[in-house]
Amino acid sequence: MPLSLMIRVLLSADLHYHARSRPALERFALQVQRERPDCLVLAGDLGHPLANFQRAMSLFSGLICPKLALAGNHDVWSGDHNSQSLWDHLLEQSARQAGFIWLDREIFHLGSLGVCGGRLLRDGRGGRPTFLRHSRRQSRHRHTGGFFRGRL
Repeated sequence: MPLSLMIRVLLSADLHYHARSRPALERFALQVQRERPDCLVLAGDLGHPLANFQRAMSLFSGLICPKLALAGNHDVWSGDHNSQSLWDHLLEQSARQAGFIWLDREIFHLGSLGVCGGRLLRDGRGGRPTFLRHSRRQSRHRHTGGFFRGRL
């Protein structure tokens, strides 16, 4: 692939923002800016409670490229808010307010690259994990807002 067609994606996860970790995460965010990626993906466990999730995202406010995010299991722990509210709307709202694209609900396209998110869930009965996949077509699976549930 010619260099002019290469897409530089910077992916990070498990930032686990906390006041004690802020100096190190600020240095990391500056390094990300120096790298000048075409796209940044933050793939979960950004910070708990919600205020720390928001603070983690704010570290990348100066980054001028598409910024994509997903929730991790630590992001949805109950605390100031219950897990269901965090999962259903609070994390997505926070991400969008910080200028991030929330990958749990959409597919992002950058040139020939498509990036999508998903969730690995436990069914609560100790069964196999469930993966939510995006589907543009109707399927026989139970639909959940453009995603369908299938077994791994």
